[in-house]
Amino acid sequence: RYCGFYYVHSSCISMNGKALLIPGDTGSGKTTLCLTLLREGYRYLSDDGVLLKREADKIRVIALPGEFHIDPLISMRFTELESVKRGEKYGKGPKRAFRANDIYPDRFVSDSMQRFIIFPEITDMEESRLQKLSGADALALFIPHSLLVMMDKEIAPLHLETLKRTVEVSDSYRLESGRDLLDNPVKVVSMIKKNLLGAN
Repeated sequence: RYCGFYYVHSSCISMNGKALLIPGDTGSGKTTLCLTLLREGYRYLSDDGVLLKREADKIRVIALPGEFHIDPLISMRFTELESVKRGEKYGKGPKRAFRANDIYPDRFVSDSMQRFIIFPEITDMEESRLQKLSGADALALFIPHSLLVMMDKEIAPLHLETLKRTVEVSDSYRLESGRDLLDNPVKVVSMIKKNLLGAN
């Protein structure tokens, strides 16, 4: 962070060369959304954390590659991940770890220019819904996912400015993930593509 790299707890997908950040706590559905987009042909930077680097008025997202972690019950809905339920246990919960490159070879990218943010949350709705967020609302949701680094008072102002700029260069959304995210992921991806890539 003393060199201008700021950590964010977030999955990240590259959509047509543009970074889509998916910040979220455990259980928010960020890995499920990340994998849904990945299996539809997009590329990934990370499942759990990335670095942000300000470059003039733009933000470059830099990968922190590592294992993906997914609940075995979810993995059974993705046929290519069937073997994950027998994988190494991660933490105290039911999640299992796997290397994305073993399942999705040649899909990793080391960096991408920031363009989109989606804040996912699991709901009991039938159909997923994407809602556009204002910059202020997006920033309020975004900051907690980078809060620990903000405790460094010497770096905090620059860090906060980087987070603000990240939101400024992004179209931000809240995704209320319904059952169709697992039952009909292609439909959800189509909705996301229409809103994000169709907005440019």
